[in-house]
Amino acid sequence: MPGAELPGDICGLALEDQDIGPHLACLSVEEHGRLGRIKHPLARRHFVLGRSALRSLLGEIAGQPPADVGLWTGEDGAVRCDLPGWRCSIAHAEERIVATAARRPIGVDVEFIRPREPGIANYMLRSDELNMFDALPLDRTRAIILCWTLKEAALKAIRIGLRQSAKACRLDISHDSGTATAEITAPPARLRAAFAEQDGYYVSIAWGDGLN
Repeated sequence: MPGAELPGDICGLALEDQDIGPHLACLSVEEHGRLGRIKHPLARRHFVLGRSALRSLLGEIAGQPPADVGLWTGEDGAVRCDLPGWRCSIAHAEERIVATAARRPIGVDVEFIRPREPGIANYMLRSDELNMFDALPLDRTRAIILCWTLKEAALKAIRIGLRQSAKACRLDISHDSGTATAEITAPPARLRAAFAEQDGYYVSIAWGDGLN
């Protein structure tokens, strides 16, 4: 998880387990049915470990067994939980699964650091972000992936995700502090974020103001 100082209510858990067997018991009946329709082994692993990580995190918060934590997918595709006042988010890439929860809008993304399509920067970045992007003390691959994770985390925090153009989010990144701000044009929102490079991945968390 990012090392920058986060609000005290933000919690996170990462998993890299290879065997999903011990995690199957926490899935609901509906989730077992959904799992049966997922054929790709990596997608199955991501689904099981993502739900297990989030239930473990929320179970610790609520003081109840992880299997008793209710999760469902909203119409917008974002994961929901039955803990009043809590929001949550799941992300996965290759071997890394990350779950977060907070008493505020929250989004997380994780990406494996590897070269991407050359045109992705033009697809993702606004014209008023190019100077900031070029000034990052990173090689092009890392700069692209960092910006991608921050934008996806911010858009997930407002429960839109990449159904909205990445250019709807404008980043201002402070690389030295491992923090950023994200201004989203539609719907209008301003979020803070933190990021870290860990074991060949970038992990970014974005959050809004606390919920009333």
